[in-house]
Amino acid sequence: MSIETRPPTEAQQEIITRFTDIEKNQLEFIEQAGKRVVEMTTVLLGLLLAAMSFGDTFPPPYLKDNGLTKGLLLIALALYVGAMFFGVWTVQPRLYRFHPHRLDKLPAELDAVLTRKAWTMRLATILFFLASLCLALLIAAIALSA
Repeated sequence: MSIETRPPTEAQQEIITRFTDIEKNQLEFIEQAGKRVVEMTTVLLGLLLAAMSFGDTFPPPYLKDNGLTKGLLLIALALYVGAMFFGVWTVQPRLYRFHPHRLDKLPAELDAVLTRKAWTMRLATILFFLASLCLALLIAAIALSA
């Protein structure tokens, strides 16, 4: 039994080229996304800390006797710090096992690097989303209690 092969069509070749480009740029994309999460988390942490210190007294009146806003504030802070941690972990330089004379080991090493970076980036993204949701709920709770 023989298998007949034929060259890919133009549309199939375009898809192959796109996936090749995605695979080739995946590591750089994940690293850039990790940096972006760290930047956005820093900005939103600043906003959250500013929300805590509005007014001439500390804690502000909308936090003083409101367990909901205190809880949302603390949860958002913890989640943003967690998102920043995993974002930094994503872009943290590492020593890689590069074996120039053992090319058979390189694909497995690259796969391990991509898997770790994708995992930490996914956690950073989830924590960032949850923190932003808490921030939105915090703002809504403050607005409703005013």
